[in-house]
Amino acid sequence: MISLNKLIFIFTLSLAQSLPKLESLNIGSCGELKHLIREKDDAREITTGSLCFPKLRSLSISYCGKLKYVFPVSVSPSLLNLEEMEIDFADNVKHIFYTGEGDALTRDGIIKFPKLRGLSLSNCSFFGPKNFAAQLPSLQILNIDGHKELGNLFAQLQVRPLYFSNVCFSPATFHALLPCLLISCC
Repeated sequence: MISLNKLIFIFTLSLAQSLPKLESLNIGSCGELKHLIREKDDAREITTGSLCFPKLRSLSISYCGKLKYVFPVSVSPSLLNLEEMEIDFADNVKHIFYTGEGDALTRDGIIKFPKLRGLSLSNCSFFGPKNFAAQLPSLQILNIDGHKELGNLFAQLQVRPLYFSNVCFSPATFHALLPCLLISCC
């Protein structure tokens, strides 16, 4: 058995781009992991045109105590098929999506997850950069645990008619349309 406890990143950009058929990514017990994808791969940087994991449907990360950021924002356009995202017991996560070096936000400041049905997050303050919103029209299960800045997180997952098809309701009634909403230890 090989120990991966010393890894600080899992993928180089070229390796991530060489996995177009990857549908499920489960990462656990990587104690030194800080990023999933190394920002620079020799002379290349992650850019908006960098398609990584276009068929990824399920992402699960757990027990990665030094993980700070999961994906650069520029990777988000290639995650349109993501259906489930679970990030638990990764107590140092600041953002799920971060603005990397030379990284630009999406044109409209919205990261779109048209198929994301389940989202489980523990202990991260923000889903992404502060001037950003997440479009989650298919979300059915939202599990939030141990967030110190819950208001900041909800502001980014804010439900507004502009972002969520023709549904019209206020953030105060956000929970009313979800079949399952779990909030604990906040």
